[in-house]
Amino acid sequence: MRAKNSIINSIVSILMYTLLGIIGFYKISIIIENYGSEINGLQLFITQFLRYLTLFETGFGISVVYYLYEPFAHKDYYKINQYYSALKKLYRYLTIVILIIGGLCIPIIFYFIGDTEGISNKIIVEVYALTFLNLAIVFPFSAYFSILQADQKMYISKGITSFGKLIGSIVSVILIIKGLDIVTVLLIELLVNIIFHFYLKIVTEKRYPFLNKEAEADFTCLKKVPYVFPHVIAGAIVNQTDSLLITKFEDLLVVSIYSSYMYIVLFLRTLINSISRSTQASFGNLSHMNEGIMYKVFKQYAEVMFFIVICSSSILFTSINNFVSIWIDKSYVQSSFVVFLFVVSYFHSVAKDIIHVIRDSRGQFKEGVIITAAEGVGNLLLSIILGKLYGLPGILLGTIISYYLVDLPFNTRLVYKYIFKVSFMKYIFYYCYNFLIFVLLILFNFYVVSKFHMFQGKSYLSWSVHVIVIALLNVTILFVLKYATSASFREVLKRMYNTSVVKKVKKSFSF
Repeated sequence: MRAKNSIINSIVSILMYTLLGIIGFYKISIIIENYGSEINGLQLFITQFLRYLTLFETGFGISVVYYLYEPFAHKDYYKINQYYSALKKLYRYLTIVILIIGGLCIPIIFYFIGDTEGISNKIIVEVYALTFLNLAIVFPFSAYFSILQADQKMYISKGITSFGKLIGSIVSVILIIKGLDIVTVLLIELLVNIIFHFYLKIVTEKRYPFLNKEAEADFTCLKKVPYVFPHVIAGAIVNQTDSLLITKFEDLLVVSIYSSYMYIVLFLRTLINSISRSTQASFGNLSHMNEGIMYKVFKQYAEVMFFIVICSSSILFTSINNFVSIWIDKSYVQSSFVVFLFVVSYFHSVAKDIIHVIRDSRGQFKEGVIITAAEGVGNLLLSIILGKLYGLPGILLGTIISYYLVDLPFNTRLVYKYIFKVSFMKYIFYYCYNFLIFVLLILFNFYVVSKFHMFQGKSYLSWSVHVIVIALLNVTILFVLKYATSASFREVLKRMYNTSVVKKVKKSFSF
């Protein structure tokens, strides 16, 4: 059942996010075409800035879901109701607090943006307000997300809310093409988002009729919140600060260029992380019921994730500039060095989730507070210093250096020492081995494959052919390397074969 739920969660996450990503690519291009790069940069900057306010929901959500795993595993409906009641009361007050804080943050927006030609202060405030409400709408419904995630039914919440975003994005694209202003477009998106969140509420309450928000609230599920918040804040500093610093050091045009590359990176990262994070509830459930096989399952899980991230990283490096020139304009294209920094940032952001999923599924938040705080502070300081010296490349370098100096060694040690109880250096060597393969594939693509000009795309069709050729070459090389060197990889293939349609067909023809 755990495997089945993980697979369903992954499939729904991948499907919905792929559809959202495709419409999102088109949406960004027509925003730039109809409103200009400055409006695109403004909206993306405001979205990144407001991610900090959603930290409150993320921090409470992670902590509570950890406590909900066990009662769901043992079907303890009394305890589930106690936690659910606590959640409803908490998010009711938290929604009010967030609305107040959001209003008070308006002057800070102008501090970062400074003078903007062609964009009035009225437009800036309206875009900020509607974008903020679109993000804040999740707070009154957060309890339902937590219930579904703890029960390994995240595909329900993902499916409903993602479909709502998809409908909203399609409507927005139509309205932009029709010539409506950005404020009207954002208002329609907000209304669609609200409707689908109410639908999620109805579906969840129908699926879990035993839920009772008037039950006696048990707030012990919030005990880990003080230890979760440093992790969430540091994550925001690492993932959300770059665009704020670029806005301060550069202008909205550079923000638009950076955000265009990051949209591609985040699209792939979120797509792959949706696979890894869909397994978190299963790891949490497994740790409460069968710790003995957890390490073995983890090694196989890590093999799958590294195979995916190495292939996608090497393909991304080779094809991203070509895609940007087709998607937006050649003027947005960056140097190979800057692209390499984007790709390394992508690689580590996906790879670190391999360890973080295990850490979060076991609730190891208290033990990792100092690690997380050190990474967040280090990333901020390095990004500011290097950003002032080198601009965009310096900010990207700051994020990468802080990860490899702090997050990788210390979070790995935390998981291996307290959960797996084996030497963390095994994973460090394993990580370095995979990173070396990643670099070698990039060099192969850069010095060999890119020399064949027939693979250079000038349209989406030719670009797609280019990507398919690169993918086939890279997957073949990586498959041979992994199969020859990794027992865990071979075990994964064996498990896939044993559960595959091929084996079932063979059985049906056996006499």
